[in-house]
Amino acid sequence: MEVPDLKSVVEAQWGFCPTDIRLLTGGMNSVTWQVQHQDRRYVAKLVPHALGAALGSGLIAASVVDVAGIPAGAAHQTLLGKSAV
Repeated sequence: MEVPDLKSVVEAQWGFCPTDIRLLTGGMNSVTWQVQHQDRRYVAKLVPHALGAALGSGLIAASVVDVAGIPAGAAHQTLLGKSAV
């Protein structure tokens, strides 16, 4: 996925226009970007379809830990309430 495509996905799914998108290197099973919007930073991650369930499980775990008071990078819900698209 190219940065212009990611920008369009973020705008359509999360409803904001990123001010900066930077590729993060070092991932083993994904392509990952840092997405900046105003004073907030987000992480966008693209995984192969076969790893989608594992990504979903990780998002659930992060949410549970985050609710318990430990910042774990819980997903920012889409406009439709999804954790991932």
